[in-house]
Amino acid sequence: EEALRAAVAGVVLRDKKLLRIAARGVMSLAMYAYWDDGFVSHFPGGAFCHRCFTQTNITYVSAAVLDLAGDLFTTLGRESLLRRMAEDGLGSINRNSWKFEYIYRCNQLALFCRGRVLGYAALDHWWTEEGNPRRVLPYMEIGNDELVDTLNYCVEPDGGNLEGSIYCLAYLGSVCMS
Repeated sequence: EEALRAAVAGVVLRDKKLLRIAARGVMSLAMYAYWDDGFVSHFPGGAFCHRCFTQTNITYVSAAVLDLAGDLFTTLGRESLLRRMAEDGLGSINRNSWKFEYIYRCNQLALFCRGRVLGYAALDHWWTEEGNPRRVLPYMEIGNDELVDTLNYCVEPDGGNLEGSIYCLAYLGSVCMS
């Protein structure tokens, strides 16, 4: 998340050097061979599926830096990063949200939506050309609707929470950043 901090500081301070550092930081993430938690998640023939926390964080940071410093990327660099976000980030997040029903009844989906919604917003922005339909928009709306649904489930009408206070702070903080 240091790349995101550099991008925010670069915008606040109007410092193009910090924005370039942020762009280089997320491009280094784009060059990682795998966006998962280790060999057990990607070895040939394996079926292990660790939840997509790592992919969510990388997608979130990448999308946020693209939002703040996107014009400093080369076309090739930006497209490479967007492809990794679509395939390795959002692909994993979608797999988790489609396969595991329990995440709709706890804090995990709210945490995953951090990368999911912002990732879709980045794709929608950079992949929408004038006159072309916004093909990513329906997926972003689904992610946003599911985020609202999970928050309505986890946060009681009186403001209470179905999970402990630390979990509540974690996912509400994450959602507020989305």
